[in-house]
Amino acid sequence: MKISEWFPQIGGCKVEDESGNVYKVVTYSAVCDNLDWLMIGLEDINGVLRYCPLDRYNELISIA
Repeated sequence: MKISEWFPQIGGCKVEDESGNVYKVVTYSAVCDNLDWLMIGLEDINGVLRYCPLDRYNELISIA
């Protein structure tokens, strides 16, 4: 599956880290269509956009 096809499935989802910080999935950045280079854009409650690699995203807890 291509990243451009996969991202709409997680766009808008909320995730939480170990410290209880909540982020909303808002964008992604990728070099070509390779998951090894994928960075997920997460926005915190203050509107600050942070990017994390896919491995880190997979460690976060999905919340409603």
